[in-house]
Amino acid sequence: MLAMSMTSTRVRSIAQTRDGWAIYSAARALRDAGAAVIDMTVGQHDTGTNPVILDALAASARAGHTGYAPLTGTPALRDAIAARVQARTGVTTTRDNVALTMGGQFALFATCMTIADPGAHVLFPDPFYTSNPATARAAGLVPVPVRARPEDGFQPRAADLARTRDLWLISDEVYDAQVWTGPHLSPRALPDMAARRLVVGSMSKGHAMTGSRLGWLVGPVDAIAGAADLCNTTTYGPPGYIQGAALHALALGDAFEARIAAPFRHRRDACLARLARQQTVGVIPSGGAMYLILDVRACGMTGTAFARALLDRHRIAVMPGESFGEAATGHVRLALTRPGDELLIALDTLLTFAKETTT
Repeated sequence: MLAMSMTSTRVRSIAQTRDGWAIYSAARALRDAGAAVIDMTVGQHDTGTNPVILDALAASARAGHTGYAPLTGTPALRDAIAARVQARTGVTTTRDNVALTMGGQFALFATCMTIADPGAHVLFPDPFYTSNPATARAAGLVPVPVRARPEDGFQPRAADLARTRDLWLISDEVYDAQVWTGPHLSPRALPDMAARRLVVGSMSKGHAMTGSRLGWLVGPVDAIAGAADLCNTTTYGPPGYIQGAALHALALGDAFEARIAAPFRHRRDACLARLARQQTVGVIPSGGAMYLILDVRACGMTGTAFARALLDRHRIAVMPGESFGEAATGHVRLALTRPGDELLIALDTLLTFAKETTT
């Protein structure tokens, strides 16, 4: 007689994704044990949320915004997000096009639940955000990675696929304020795309509010209404006092987001200059965000083996490329989330290690 599983098929399917967090977990365990570890695994700012935003959060709570908030967000915050999106895309956007979510991650899950029925296929570029396959499976969908190539900078080659095949296009734009080469172009701004286009945004990256868990979904009114129904049966929306802090943060304007982004641009440039002076480790062009993808295939190791050895020998933690899909095998991701001197010392150690192990 077979023992009954304690979890559902849906929950068991989520764990099919390769464990991309093993190095991160090992680094945390070493730190908890008192070891000095330079952790460059996740996109967590090395500065906390700005005190002016924390003051606004506290003021909002003291003003009484500690009860249930509107499911899709307060009208004032939805208006502010709509204005931000309209200014950046040129597409008319109102509060009815905006639903607030518990972070950008839940916005991705809400998208999958809202626009697709169980068994539908979800295509995304490989390398991908680590949770993409699991998020699709959690919603009962079938994840389909579309392999990109290192020589293309891991950018997909297909153009206009969503329009020609009448597909929904989901765009994760949490890094829209951290673009290093050229302007940010949202697919929402492309001709004939607004009706089949959903944008995920967040306060996490542009405002250093990762722990506040406030994201949003922007799209057609019917889809947004459906996402609101989902929120009614799941999270019940972000807390009102956090929404108050987010409203204040957005009012600080583009200049504030630029100040949050500036250290990552400087660190990127410094790392690229250092990488240009050696020939062992390659680098994938970095057009935005707070990471660099390094090619360590010359070392004769997978990204996982390289990251494990680097942590064991030098107490430096980076994410294996395999965490983000098969296409990134033999690569590692370096988060630019340590102060400049510490970051460059860690990079020099990584480069020396790579040269020593090159086959």
